Amino acid sequence: MTTKVTGALQEDGTKGADIASASTLVVGTDGSYFDITGTTGITGFTVDAGRTFTLQFDGIVTLTNGASLVLSGAANFTTAAGDRLTFTAVAADTVVQVGHSLVSGGSPVATGGGNWELVSTQTASADASIDWTGLSNPATYAIVVNAHTPSNDGPNIICRIGDSGGFKSATYAHGRSTNSTTGGTAGSYASQASGSGMILASGTGTDTGENWSGIIFASLSSAEYSYFYGNYCAGTTVAGTYHWGSFGGTYSGVITPDRLQITQSSGNVQTGQFTLYRITTA
Repeated sequence: MTTKVTGALQEDGTKGADIASASTLVVGTDGSYFDITGTTGITGFTVDAGRTFTLQFDGIVTLTNGASLVLSGAANFTTAAGDRLTFTAVAADTVVQVGHSLVSGGSPVATGGGNWELVSTQTASADASIDWTGLSNPATYAIVVNAHTPSNDGPNIICRIGDSGGFKSATYAHGRSTNSTTGGTAGSYASQASGSGMILASGTGTDTGENWSGIIFASLSSAEYSYFYGNYCAGTTVAGTYHWGSFGGTYSGVITPDRLQITQSSGNVQTGQFTLYRITTA
């Protein structure tokens, strides 16, 4: 049950108090611009007729299109941190989206066949890991890696999944096939033990041109196992030797996944750009 807030309205662009996301979000009367915290999905609003207000989302929130919450393109929309949406209440508790300003510079209307929604881009600087939290499920994400260079020669490049309790080191089952400029090689790894994760590549070097680049798809589910798959190219610790290949695997457990991580078996993620997208259907 929600309670409508009444009182003197501030409709002059004043920023009101932050509002925690909720399935039915009560729009404050202390301003017309609000930060929305949290990641709970929104299906409706409690707001007086005639109000126009803007919401800036601090995280990933899914808004569900419906009779009382009419979104652009009549389609559900999942925000990225920093997205702003503007609404007008055409009747009490019935709102229509009338504007947007997205960090991706795109549109909240999904194109035919689905859409890649930018979550965030991180640039490494001697980081122990690259982490994303507050993710939704079930959902498919894509991590695009550009020139991941380790701080030391030869570590395994690792991807991990996690829940509210933290990232999971075990148990992963996976395999990968690899080709090399020195001929052909193949490797498979299964049931990785605690302290590891899903191995994407091994033997990545630190000299000029020796980095790891690729794309990782992560299909997250709280009802089934979550799966990983993708492709990569890498320069190895052996000068002039390069690997390319594919990988696939699963986290062998049912959790409520809300985070992803790129890390290494040793050393730091010295440099590289890591971009996370959420892939939606039309």
